[in-house]
Amino acid sequence: MARRRGNRPGYRSLRRRYADVVGATYERLLRLFRSDVAKARKRGLLPPETNARRAVPTSALSRVLNRIADVLTGRKHARAVSDKQAKKLRKSGYQVEQNKVILSPEYNLDKKGNLVLRTGGRIRRVKSLDLRAHDLEEQVTKIFSQLKPGELVGFQLYGHTGNLYGDADLFLYSMLGYRDKQVKRVDVVYIPESQDYEYFREAEQRRQAGFKSARAQKRRLSKGVRMRARNKG
Repeated sequence: MARRRGNRPGYRSLRRRYADVVGATYERLLRLFRSDVAKARKRGLLPPETNARRAVPTSALSRVLNRIADVLTGRKHARAVSDKQAKKLRKSGYQVEQNKVILSPEYNLDKKGNLVLRTGGRIRRVKSLDLRAHDLEEQVTKIFSQLKPGELVGFQLYGHTGNLYGDADLFLYSMLGYRDKQVKRVDVVYIPESQDYEYFREAEQRRQAGFKSARAQKRRLSKGVRMRARNKG
């Protein structure tokens, strides 16, 4: 039995990763894993010397695939950045793999490599706001001074879209509240009041639906673990 497990490295990890593939053999699961490795390497998210045909589900490789799972499924996309930009974005809290920043569909990079917001095919400006900064009030004042006619200020936190603001004092009060909740950074965006607001709300509803589905699945898995433990007891 021990020899059989030795011939199937990472079998339990593969079963967890491809839990929706019912009744698959180890060879089938390994082919799916190597297919994901090949996709990640083609997108530049793995070192070029990675051999997808001989890849095995080691802990290190599995962790990388877990981090970039949303890219492989199409929920997010990756954009190449320079070493300087990668360091800056990583410091700001963005996920960077192999000098590629992983972004939600709403985000993109402009020609200069700056992070911008893409809504309905139109690009809007994005600014990362550090809520721990000592000059937070001055930064908020500057943000609102750059508003164009017909625009409002919004923010995104952990990929979720917050409210829209036309008043700097109200926005500052809201940011101070998030800072009290130990939030370190938000992404400030400029959104046209009439057109892009509905886009943001629809994107938020889709995100919330996916979150609820994932949370329900996690509850089911947790319940299964508890039932197995109870049966063993």
